[in-house]
Amino acid sequence: MKALLIEDERDVAEVFEDWLKNIGYEIHYCSNGYTAGVEILDHSSDGHFDLVITDIKLPGKSGSDLIDLLERLEPMGGNLPIIFLSGFIDEELREKYKEISRIFFIDKPVSRDNFMAVVEETKKFSSKKT
Repeated sequence: MKALLIEDERDVAEVFEDWLKNIGYEIHYCSNGYTAGVEILDHSSDGHFDLVITDIKLPGKSGSDLIDLLERLEPMGGNLPIIFLSGFIDEELREKYKEISRIFFIDKPVSRDNFMAVVEETKKFSSKKT
């Protein structure tokens, strides 16, 4: 399984990378919205990722901008589970994506147990990929 991890704080990203690698994920890391956008576009036609985890406040494009891009692309956007991971999740953002059941929100700081529980929940969506 492959995850795209978008987080501008490298030390924070390393923690999530370790957690994900321990359960078998191959991690592709991006530190800003611009490089993440390129990765999303480069892999939009091959369904390369099984999970996207993104911070909201990023240099370049925001996490929300990236998810909007993903939602316009097929086949990647159709079943791809997405986790917003941030200390800045407001009700407006939650409302914007409330109809998309494969989008999850985790408020920072997060415990390993809570993070892993949400990652496990996302697997029901990534297994639907064709």
